[in-house]
Amino acid sequence: MTLQTRCLTALLASLAATLPIHRLPAQSATPGAVILSPEPGERLPADQVLVAVTLPRGAPADSVSVRVGSRDVSAEATLADGVLTWRPREPLAPGPHRVVVAARGADPVAWTFTVAPAPRTAAAAAPGAPPVRRRSAAIPHGTVVMEGGGNAVSGPGADFSRQKELLPQLWVNAAGELRPGWRYSARSYVSGYESSTRQPVNRYRADLRGPWLSLALGDVNPTLQEMILDGRHVRGGEAELRAGPFRLDLTAGRTGRAIPGALDPLDPTLLRRPGTYGQNLWAVRPSVGAGDRFRVGLTLMNIRDDVESIPLLRTEPAALDSSTLAANPAPRDNLVGGLDVVLRLAGGRFTARYDGAASLLARDITDQPRTRAELDSVFETLGADAPGVDPGDWRRFIILNGSLLPLEPNRRTSLAHQLRTTLRAGAHTLSAEWRSVGMDYYTLGSPGLQRDLRGWKLRDSFSLPGDALFVTAGVEQDHDNLDGSALATTTNRGAFATLTWQAPREMVFTGSLRLGTRGNDLATGSPGALDEATRALSAGALVPVALHPAFRTRVSLNASWVSRSDDANPLGDTRDLYYLVGLQGETLDRVMDASLLVGQNRSEFPGLDGGRTTFDRLVLAGRRQISPRWSARFDGALTAAHSPENATAPGPRYTRTEALGGGEFTWREDAAVTFTAGVVSYADRRNPALDTHELVARIRLSRGF
Repeated sequence: MTLQTRCLTALLASLAATLPIHRLPAQSATPGAVILSPEPGERLPADQVLVAVTLPRGAPADSVSVRVGSRDVSAEATLADGVLTWRPREPLAPGPHRVVVAARGADPVAWTFTVAPAPRTAAAAAPGAPPVRRRSAAIPHGTVVMEGGGNAVSGPGADFSRQKELLPQLWVNAAGELRPGWRYSARSYVSGYESSTRQPVNRYRADLRGPWLSLALGDVNPTLQEMILDGRHVRGGEAELRAGPFRLDLTAGRTGRAIPGALDPLDPTLLRRPGTYGQNLWAVRPSVGAGDRFRVGLTLMNIRDDVESIPLLRTEPAALDSSTLAANPAPRDNLVGGLDVVLRLAGGRFTARYDGAASLLARDITDQPRTRAELDSVFETLGADAPGVDPGDWRRFIILNGSLLPLEPNRRTSLAHQLRTTLRAGAHTLSAEWRSVGMDYYTLGSPGLQRDLRGWKLRDSFSLPGDALFVTAGVEQDHDNLDGSALATTTNRGAFATLTWQAPREMVFTGSLRLGTRGNDLATGSPGALDEATRALSAGALVPVALHPAFRTRVSLNASWVSRSDDANPLGDTRDLYYLVGLQGETLDRVMDASLLVGQNRSEFPGLDGGRTTFDRLVLAGRRQISPRWSARFDGALTAAHSPENATAPGPRYTRTEALGGGEFTWREDAAVTFTAGVVSYADRRNPALDTHELVARIRLSRGF
């Protein structure tokens, strides 16, 4: 590897290490490769092509395949510090090129970039001939992917198909360069799953990026402040303006589709579907700082239900008491403001971030703003201090009426704080987090944020010399009932540790341990008392074995055990045991690979008679490269669920068999077609009326331009 490539690899590795935590998959999922270069749809000269991706930690070099068009270039790739790089030995031909990187145990990553034609010299043109016209970098280039399929279902349970309906889907990505430093891109996803009675599935987005402006229109997921607006889907737009140390972030659009409620057509006294209001959002965040070393930002956001977006609807009077139910929930209005501070010192070895916010929530804005005297009277009747403001002056930001939370701002129950610090010292990375979210803090920009909770977490991650052993360990604690208004306070405590060892001879061993308790201060035996203890242990190994001289084979072993007990409620005790044994291998030239996995998941409720369910699973997969352009693939799976017939709470008893086969044909460097067909069979031993047999077929076309 050349010095230039090594430097670039080190830079890419450092960039990958700084990916924000919220961008990483959950620990229970196997992360796939992350594209570092070239960017999807990027256009670049042939002498600047360097394919680089990050790989899951501990992925052996021989478990990764890299294909560029119809060529397998895995043997030419280099893996260092978790970054896989490949530089073509000979310049690639001008035009689009499709790259597929697949790491064992992770989802493959595929994208297309374009090699720009080499500039032609004046001498290449014939005397008197017009100058040769080259394709402009502003002309869009990218990929188009189409997918569709169908299925035929038979059997007594045909109306209860287990397969997701195979509707057509289309992905289009395009990008270009308007001028040096100014790039544009467009992405769209169109699906047959789109429906006016569900939230939007289709996605459309256009981006423009320059030295001082970033603009996105369509479906965006803005992240302005973690405690206020953190990745909520918005159909509208966002912009970032940069001028020296100053930045201004703006977001506006709709966070939800208006869906009218519906009554049961056969019995209008019953509600079939509740109504959903369309929500309008705007947010602004000015900030000032010094590069990536220091930044202070102020965020203000408002989300308001559009009361006029759906019609009023109530059920018909009930026969017994003539009562009716509203089909629509109470429309809400939410105003949130906050401060965030980021500090980065000593070249990034020490970082700190503080996020703080306060919220106001009007729980029902059908009651429009009152006069100042009326609002003061409402608060005084409720025993709260009068706000002393004119609601009409605040109408643009928040509807002030009797449904407002908090009623007493001086109790500080509508505040949220978070402080995170990280310190890198030698091989150690120490991190600490403290969070407090009040009971009355609401942000519709991050509706999953848990309220009425305060806690902390300490963690240390370190590796031994040579990075062969990587360890993470930590402790955490949190509790609720911050204002003391509840009957009991629930406290959670936990300790955890994970270990990964890259042993000699490409062996990998992993293990994790987690201990936790959850309890409250109610007396044992009283209603609602909690005294839970959780223990979880998992281990895994990947060991190369020599079974055949023509195959490179490995054996994988994974097992986990989870026990949850509660002395105050023995009926809720659970035990789970899971194991998976696998054999994977491929030929030395990677023309063929195959894998066999056998596993079992056993769940038990010791407090219930017959409270046991076992899932057995067998998976078989294989791929064969028939020619440089043709490859074939087979996937099969068998799942069997068992549970006692005389159990107190009967569990599932079924057998599901799946057999799919297909292939991929690459007819040019940037185009491929994939076809899959097979059968899925479901037999329910508890209720044969649910048995089904399905024939499925899927086709996927991809093309670069």
